[in-house]
Amino acid sequence: TVGQFMPIAIGAQIYYAPGLDKLIYYISVSRPTLVLCVPRLYDAMKQKITQQLTLGSPLVRRIFERTVELGKKRYYKQQTLRDCVENKLLDLSVRRSFKKRFGGQLKAFVSGGAPLNIESGLFFNALGAVIFQGYGQTESSPLITVTEGIKDVRLHTVGPATPDIEVKIGDGGEILTRSESIMKGYWNKPELNPVDEDGWLHTGDVGYLDDKNNLVITDRIKDLIVNSGGDNISPVKVEAIMAAEPEVGQIMVYGDRQPHLVAVVVPNDTFIAAWNKKHGTEVTAKTLAGEEMFQKAIMEGIHRANAKLSLIEQVKKIILADEPFSIDNGMVTPSMKVKRPQVRAVYGERLEALYKNRI
Repeated sequence: TVGQFMPIAIGAQIYYAPGLDKLIYYISVSRPTLVLCVPRLYDAMKQKITQQLTLGSPLVRRIFERTVELGKKRYYKQQTLRDCVENKLLDLSVRRSFKKRFGGQLKAFVSGGAPLNIESGLFFNALGAVIFQGYGQTESSPLITVTEGIKDVRLHTVGPATPDIEVKIGDGGEILTRSESIMKGYWNKPELNPVDEDGWLHTGDVGYLDDKNNLVITDRIKDLIVNSGGDNISPVKVEAIMAAEPEVGQIMVYGDRQPHLVAVVVPNDTFIAAWNKKHGTEVTAKTLAGEEMFQKAIMEGIHRANAKLSLIEQVKKIILADEPFSIDNGMVTPSMKVKRPQVRAVYGERLEALYKNRI
């Protein structure tokens, strides 16, 4: 609806990128005004850009890092007068150049289909490329909320409810919505109907409304991990922070009714390539899974991410996946959300084995 029929309805042109490997190139060629992606692709673009910087001069890298640093200060409204002046100069230089790399006509990125990693959002926002977020479900046709306005984007939210749509928080923090766009039920499956007698769709998502009625989504009810101490842990939050590290391509954390979290990690392709170059090897993720030195290198990224998390959210041990999570092997959805039951079915025994030697 949003990615295809709406653009056609307003007379827009649509370009589909055939793959992630050349996504930035295809954006520069098509010169879009809007880019619609799932969050996983923004994470990948951020990693690709930062990794390319390591190949450039130290001066270029420092200027870029300073741009991101000051952009974040502007977002959080923590600028000094000197920061404001410096940011204006960077608008005319680094940020203008960055926008040209994306075709020069970009008004905004749009993210939907899964929670956006706020670090990726801050990164692009700091470089002058605003990310709007939308939230909805097929059952709601699909839009429920969307970011409003470029000047007051709140990256931790998915925006307020769109006109004529009601949103409220139900029992246990569940997000409920009601409108004319809510479905009547699943075809020939009345027992599965998530719409109650008052017309409220029970989304299965957990969240809250902030002081400006922007919706903040914290997790899926069925995905929450309850550890052996009875603490509720959001795996989505933990995974987002872990996936921001350059060593980590994909990750699923695990630990229901256990004393701590463990995880299955898919190493980042670029990190594997750098490892091969450094060690003069030609190995794959599957070959590296048993390499102790490589696993320690991945753990360095996990330790950095752990420093940003509370004690109960930290990942203590990991296993490496035999292959990336993909649509083909049934481990992710088309919007790149991890299918936890499928991943657990393949790696569950190995994850459980990590608890045999208690930490």
